[in-house]
Amino acid sequence: MYHTKQRELFAGPLQPKIHLFRDRGIPIRYDQDGYLFRGYYMLTASEFCNVIDQFSFDFLKDISRMRGDNLWRPTVDFREVSELCKQILISRLNAAHWSVENDLMDDGNYHKWRAHVMVIISFAALMVVAEMTLKELKKLPRHQIFVFLVLVALSFVFICSLIFSGLIPT
Repeated sequence: MYHTKQRELFAGPLQPKIHLFRDRGIPIRYDQDGYLFRGYYMLTASEFCNVIDQFSFDFLKDISRMRGDNLWRPTVDFREVSELCKQILISRLNAAHWSVENDLMDDGNYHKWRAHVMVIISFAALMVVAEMTLKELKKLPRHQIFVFLVLVALSFVFICSLIFSGLIPT
């Protein structure tokens, strides 16, 4: 289940950010199962986590940009990012608990469990940053558009009154 949600996340709200990786010269792509690839090679768990963590870092930079520029708006649906991350976390928590044998002393089982936990932590961080961004977006002044429209309307009325009063020749 979590692979499907990962693909939805990469193909949906994170698609613009995946293009940023390509613009940076890192050929990241995803497949139908939600795995990430660099070129033709599937990323290891730690490389996968680095990509997810880079998304989180980019979103944190976006929050800083929002505070400095009231006109800037994100191009990502953070509500969808948060919801998909929650679903991935729940599915991965179940997988980490039930699908891997409980014998963590066995080296193979330990590495599988550790890989799941690392990915869970990265998706949890991404979810928290998405929630932080949503809260920051709610703080932005919404009245700016209204004030702009009022000023445009008043300017239009003023120009029309000048034209009709004969102060501006037609």
